[in-house]
Amino acid sequence: MCRAVDVFAASELAGQVIGSAENHEANQLAYIKAIRSQLYLQVVFGLGESIRLNNGAEVTLHHAMLASELTNAFFEQAYLQPYRRYLADSGDPIAALGRLAFEGLLQGENRFPMTWSELPEKVARIRAWTVSDEHPMGDPEAAKAILQFWTSDLQALSEQIKQAPNQPTPRLYERPFYKIGRFSFQFPWVAGRQNSLTAAVNNLRRVDPRRPELRSETERVEHELAASLRQRGFRVVVGYQPPRMDEGDVGEIDVLACLEGVLLLLEVKSGFIRSNGHEVWLHRTNTLRKAARQLKRKSPAVLPALLADSDLRDALGLAISDPSPALHTWVVDTSIELDGEVVDGALVVSREVLEVALRDEQHYLRAFDQDAEEEEAIATLYPDGFSVQAFIRVIERSEVWRGLL
Repeated sequence: MCRAVDVFAASELAGQVIGSAENHEANQLAYIKAIRSQLYLQVVFGLGESIRLNNGAEVTLHHAMLASELTNAFFEQAYLQPYRRYLADSGDPIAALGRLAFEGLLQGENRFPMTWSELPEKVARIRAWTVSDEHPMGDPEAAKAILQFWTSDLQALSEQIKQAPNQPTPRLYERPFYKIGRFSFQFPWVAGRQNSLTAAVNNLRRVDPRRPELRSETERVEHELAASLRQRGFRVVVGYQPPRMDEGDVGEIDVLACLEGVLLLLEVKSGFIRSNGHEVWLHRTNTLRKAARQLKRKSPAVLPALLADSDLRDALGLAISDPSPALHTWVVDTSIELDGEVVDGALVVSREVLEVALRDEQHYLRAFDQDAEEEEAIATLYPDGFSVQAFIRVIERSEVWRGLL
């Protein structure tokens, strides 16, 4: 979030009034959150500038996230804040809801616990959020695509459940627009409290895990990680296939990175954001244990490959006369729930923590109200300068979280 604030502050929008003066602060925060989500989705989950929907339409990632955040801001201001005031006055939830609905009727607005509108009306509202140099009045096709991305068509969902009952279905917050016939419904208490980043990730990865773009996104995760490692001086190889061994094919190595006599063997796992303990347990038991087994199978093949493959040595900046590098094997997980844990002998490191450590941006994880003196005292993870040994220590001792947990 702090990094998104910096990006927003450097943009032209920072000096402009966004929307009406009374809604400016809420809209500004929505823009910052949309930037946060876009950065996270692109760096950690490998998304591109746009999302391709199942019908072939494309929606700009920034516009999709901005629409969600502005919807969130609207329901927070128009529904949830007044409701909390009325609840504080009466102490009765039913009375507070009734007062909210009545006040809405006096203003000619729908302030019921469920809102609805016909699809063209909903598209017209979203269109204003798609303004660009190319479409100064907004893009109606983009607005339709955004609405589709965030919509759960209940009739289609009913057919899906009948035909494939075990296929994942969207939770309320993952697709907070609900289509029935020609109407679009929303619950303000869902849309107003939605975590748009989690919803977007799970919409793409949990609800629709067979998207054709998933493979390219996973590859982009690996290449984004490689780019971050190269910024720190690592020589990096992505997608290396070791020679076949007596034990058989060990499989492709996602990322190899070498610096100062240290070689990192990284197994990258990209999934969705878990919402409960059972999902975390399944992720640990299935995905991460499988990744640990893959590392155990691949690590014995690395050093022989260095001896046999001159192209690999050249790519990693190693000479045949160099001593064998010290090998460190990590599972790099796009989820953060099990960061720092050891699963079947393999250290799990979240992609987010790796990015923070490589960029030396621990201060971005701190609260906005952090005391300036405390922030200054721990301004860097590398007080003696960056080195591969210091980087290994930061990761393997979970020093990114020092003073935060």
